[in-house]
Amino acid sequence: MKKPLIVYFSLSDNGSTSKVASFISDGVGGDLFRIVPKKDYSKDDNELLIETKKEYQDAARPELLSFLDDISNYDVIFFVYPLWWNTLPMPFFTFIDHYDFKDKKIVPFCTNQGGGIGFSARELRNVCSNAQVMSGYGINASEVEQERDNIIKWAIENLE
Repeated sequence: MKKPLIVYFSLSDNGSTSKVASFISDGVGGDLFRIVPKKDYSKDDNELLIETKKEYQDAARPELLSFLDDISNYDVIFFVYPLWWNTLPMPFFTFIDHYDFKDKKIVPFCTNQGGGIGFSARELRNVCSNAQVMSGYGINASEVEQERDNIIKWAIENLE
């Protein structure tokens, strides 16, 4: 049996991305790890857009509060994130840069506002070139609750 890890980034504990991470964990078990940047993001939507666009343009790697000690015990790693600027939020790249994903299966899932998965799966293949990166799944954040069963089914299918 493959041991899964669910790594997620969310601005809130109860937002759509956090819910997806919990749904995946409900379906496949494994461990949950939340990426938390040291610096808080703005609560104002307009300021958040400006802030995240600058991070994206600068290819920033925001500092994180913590990392996992070791990922060697995990075979399948689900990456769960909101789609920002058509890719992963920059704190996720900080997390990725910290580890070697050799021989890991990475399964991306993003919440969005209608942008699908953007180019995040392609970006993951570039930065995790020694891993098997799946095509992933994107869902509109407003549809997360009603898609719970489909998310769990998809996660179970991607565990193998």
